Order: sequence, then C-alpha cells, then structure tokens
Amino acid sequence: MLSYTIDGEVAKEKPTKEDGYKTLCLEILKLNCNDDLGIKYVLLGIYAYQEDEEEFLKIKETIHDSVETLLPFLILFYKLDKMNKFREVLLKLNIISKEFIPFLKSYLANCKDEELIEDNFSDYLFNYE
Repeated sequence: MLSYTIDGEVAKEKPTKEDGYKTLCLEILKLNCNDDLGIKYVLLGIYAYQEDEEEFLKIKETIHDSVETLLPFLILFYKLDKMNKFREVLLKLNIISKEFIPFLKSYLANCKDEELIEDNFSDYLFNYE
C-alpha cells in the first residue's frame, strides 16, 4: 500500500495539486516570515478552494482587510453555504470598493452560466441595499 506525506503527516490518499501548492507556500513562509512575496494571499485562495475555514481564518487574522483578502473570504463562505457571513463580507467589500457590487451585478447580468444566474448568490447581490 502506498502512503504519501502531506505537511509531514502520512496521508492515505494521493495529494492534490493544491496540497502541493499549500506545502510549498508554507515552506516559503518559513523562510520569509515577513511575507514580502504575498504568499499569505495565495494561501487564502487555496484554503478557500479547499473549504478549510479553520486554516483560512488563521491566515486572515494576520493581514488587513482589502479586496485581495475579502474575495477569497467571499468564495469560502459561498462554498460553505454560510450566506449570512457571505453578506457581511459583501458589505465590507462594498465599503472598501464602491465599484465592486455594480461590477458583480453587471457581470451577472451578462453571464451565460445558467447555474450562476439561478443560484442563491444572485438573490444576495440583487437584494443588496
């Protein structure tokens, strides 16, 4: 039986590409504690994709709110179906960038993806006030 190592722990399943990226990012952070390369932003995206809220929040606590940090937050809560938190982040994004919600509304109005259009996401966006 094959075994794989992810972050120093033995895993039974073959690691995904995202696990490899995550491991690489964590190694870079060990070498570059000041994060001059912006690796924490990359990790936010990886953790959001993997729906790993606990690790996501650990990284998020160490950096300030910006469009770059809140977009992965928005994706994470959407994927986890935490729509109240999704709406909170959407409102924060609107405070930081007044163009964000109009941009998203415009994108959805012209979107060809039926799933996205029919999804609850549209309700939260178009009922925004």
